[in-house]
Amino acid sequence: MIDAKFNISPTPLRILVAPLDWGLGHATRCISIVYALQELGATVVLAGEDAVATILKKEFPECEFLHLKGYRIRYSKKKAFFSFKILSQLGRIRQSIKEEQRWLQKVVTDHQIDAIISDNRPGLYHAQVPCIYLTHQLQIKTGTTLGNKIASAVHRWYIHRFNACWVPDHEKAPGLAGELSHASKALKIPLHYLGIISRFSKGDSLHKKGICVLLSGPEPQRTMLENCLLPQLAQLPGPISLVRGLPNNTLPLSRPSHVRCYDHLPAKALNDLLNNSEMVVSRSGYTTVMDLATLQTKAVLIPTPGQSEQEYLANHLQHTGVFYSSEQKNFDLHAALQAAQEFYKQAAMPPVSFNDAPIKEWVAQLKRQQ
Repeated sequence: MIDAKFNISPTPLRILVAPLDWGLGHATRCISIVYALQELGATVVLAGEDAVATILKKEFPECEFLHLKGYRIRYSKKKAFFSFKILSQLGRIRQSIKEEQRWLQKVVTDHQIDAIISDNRPGLYHAQVPCIYLTHQLQIKTGTTLGNKIASAVHRWYIHRFNACWVPDHEKAPGLAGELSHASKALKIPLHYLGIISRFSKGDSLHKKGICVLLSGPEPQRTMLENCLLPQLAQLPGPISLVRGLPNNTLPLSRPSHVRCYDHLPAKALNDLLNNSEMVVSRSGYTTVMDLATLQTKAVLIPTPGQSEQEYLANHLQHTGVFYSSEQKNFDLHAALQAAQEFYKQAAMPPVSFNDAPIKEWVAQLKRQQ
């Protein structure tokens, strides 16, 4: 689709932004991109459902929001069954891709969409509308060499349906995501690196105190990690904060009295909390990693058992001396915190920056075509 010709309305650009619902990270990392588009004069239309919808509606109440069914992925309870659980959902994932493709054909016409940014939703491409694919997974990690090759080839096939690919990482390898964000094979469409994307900014706190536990990701593993950590938090002195990653939750949580609990926090409040925490305990999802790197915050990363991408990221970041990590199995919070303190005596956070030049150039090109 590199040489495609488009007819774009001369009115203010209407750009559809739609993130994947596989965890909250895809939605939160789109926040910076939406703000960049708005600063360039574009009208942004958002799409999603459930937790994704809640987060984006709170951040951008002025934006038109369209309901787009998510993939609704669930993880297995045991690491050994993780791959099987994902494989069992491949048919539903493929069906979701077909459904979002049909959805898009109607939405482009009904809502006068001029351009599209899809965050890891492979079906959101259109022959008559400029479309960008946002991903940090130019290479897919599955846990096996053959699986990596097959999954990466399928992903590339979908990426090539778009006009360009944007990658949230530094262009020079290894970047923050290592092999994930640096393809072994060149893409057939333009590839642009956006640097490190985060909705947060580093503060000047000189008195960081306590622990912040930041939970996220699909069930049941989110709840399993929460249940693992709660009794261990009871044995630690405060201050301790627990952010559950449940923006739609209405049920209270039984917790130790010295643990402050939040189902969800808006961006500014979470930014302040993380800036003032001495240590963060979280999953090793890539958006979380970008946020922590931007804040230059020490962390204990706990990859989701069996989730090969998170396991790769955790190992890569520990090996490169950026973040400490520990497995969830038999996880000992007290021991992990002590080990992390020793780790960070030698660790060095990499420089981070957001490169919005590809966004500006793309919007300028769209305006020239009006």
